[in-house]
Amino acid sequence: IVAAGPPVVLGAALQEKINNGSKNSVSFFGDGAIHNGAFHEAAGLAKLWNIPMLFVCENNGYAEATATDWHLNTKELSDISKAYDMLAYRGNGNDVFDVFNVTKKALEESRNKQTPIFLEFKNYRFSGQYEGDTQLYQPQEEIENAKKNDPIKKSIEMAASFGLNKDEVEKIKAEALNEVNEAFDFAESQPWPNPEDALEEVYVNYPRELLL
Repeated sequence: IVAAGPPVVLGAALQEKINNGSKNSVSFFGDGAIHNGAFHEAAGLAKLWNIPMLFVCENNGYAEATATDWHLNTKELSDISKAYDMLAYRGNGNDVFDVFNVTKKALEESRNKQTPIFLEFKNYRFSGQYEGDTQLYQPQEEIENAKKNDPIKKSIEMAASFGLNKDEVEKIKAEALNEVNEAFDFAESQPWPNPEDALEEVYVNYPRELLL
C-alpha cells in the first residue's frame, strides 16, 4: 500500500541520523496517498525531529479513478506540506532532466539543513490504474493531449542539449531492450518449480506431512 510507505521510510531515515549515516531516504507515493493518515503522521514527525528525507509525490492527476480536482482542497498539492512548516518544491514530472535537477538540489538541501523536504512532480497516467481498467473517468481527448508530453519522447528530444547525441540515445535504447529480451528468454527457459519449493525461504517451514 503506497500510502503506508512514508512511516517506514521515516524509520530508515531516523536510524541513519542516529548512526550518523550518509544514505538518502526517499518515500514515493501518489496524489491520492496524501489523504492517508500514515502520510500525515510521518510528515509531522519528520519535521518535528528534523529528519533529512524526501517525500516525493508523483501527481498523475488521478487517485485511482478520482481526479485531483475532486479530492484536493488546496490550490497546489504541495501546499499540504505547509501544515508542517516543511520545505516544498514542484517540478515537471514529464521532464526527466528537471526531475533530476530538482531532486539533486533537494537531497543536498535536506542533508545540509537536516530537514525533510516535500517534492511534487506533475505527470499523467496514460494507462489505467490496473490491468483491464476501462478508464471511463479519463476523457480520451485529455489522454491524447497528455501524450504530447510523453516523458520518454520528451527526453529523447531534449537529450542533445544535455550532451547526448542521437546515436548515443539509440545505443542506450538498444542495450535496454536487449537486457529485457534476455531476461524474458532466461525466465522462459527455466523449469517449473516443484511444489515443495514453496516451503523454501519463508518465515515458517511447516512439516512436510502437513501438506500431504
